[in-house]
Amino acid sequence: MPVAELCEEFQKKLRVPLEPEKYDEALDEIFNSTSKDTGSGYRDKEETVITRAYQDHQASKKHLAEHIKTNLSFSISLFETFSNKSVHVLIGVFDGREDTIPLLKELEYRIKSQEDKNIHFLLSCVLQLLNKFEYSFDDLGWLIRTLCLRFDNEEVRSMGLVIFSQLDMRFHDEFEPALLLFLEGLVTEAESDIGDDPVCLVINILTELYPAFTALCSSIILGKDLDRLLQDQANTRSKDESFLKKLFKLLIVACIDETVRNNIAENYLNIIEVAMQTSTFEVYCALILIKTWSFTKLKNVTVHDLTTILIDTFLNNVENPESD
Repeated sequence: MPVAELCEEFQKKLRVPLEPEKYDEALDEIFNSTSKDTGSGYRDKEETVITRAYQDHQASKKHLAEHIKTNLSFSISLFETFSNKSVHVLIGVFDGREDTIPLLKELEYRIKSQEDKNIHFLLSCVLQLLNKFEYSFDDLGWLIRTLCLRFDNEEVRSMGLVIFSQLDMRFHDEFEPALLLFLEGLVTEAESDIGDDPVCLVINILTELYPAFTALCSSIILGKDLDRLLQDQANTRSKDESFLKKLFKLLIVACIDETVRNNIAENYLNIIEVAMQTSTFEVYCALILIKTWSFTKLKNVTVHDLTTILIDTFLNNVENPESD
């Protein structure tokens, strides 16, 4: 039975359930791309048929699984045009870790190649696989580098942090050392000035990871290599507005760690006080200074100055909510 006709049958109050064979015919039409209907509503009908085939009959679910596993690339491209709730159908036709490895490899290829623009769908599939099946860390370790290097993408960043928390919960003894090794490698690249502004890349990644992996990030930021590098860069790039904003945002977040706060008070106060003379940086600097709680070490800034900056910024944001 064609997809459109089967959907019409779904709308009727049938006393007798539709035969699995009718679902199978509609599935064949979808996966063999034999329909001439390419209208926008047809995609919704395809999703309805696939969802009902998954839910209504064990036989039609098996037929659906065969189609999906036979052509994973086509299946992923098809499912990502559906609503997000279809992810559980795609993942649900697989029976165990071994059965899902080809799917995981296809997802890995698409995420790494960046050719597939629907990254939210791809990462939703990874997350459901991680929650449903038992994997080894070797199956999923590639996610660390791949996702961290794309943290500039908001969807990757938000989904990536959720995936990282799951990886840490399941593979803590393997995940954190692997993440640490990756970050240390980035610091080495930054020291050698390899790539496109590697220092900013390290700063951005640490800023995002800090709230969830505080101790690990602090060990990186307090390491002599990165600590020295950040101080040198702050001095040599004192006119680089983009860089200083990123650095100050990292220091604001890093202040949740007492040891890092003390390090900032010892090594960055002069840089921060100078930067405060520029209106672009003053609120960032004020937040850092307040969080370090090292007022006695300040030379040209008072607590009153800091309070005034924060109040003025708050009032400005109330009046101009779109301002940075």
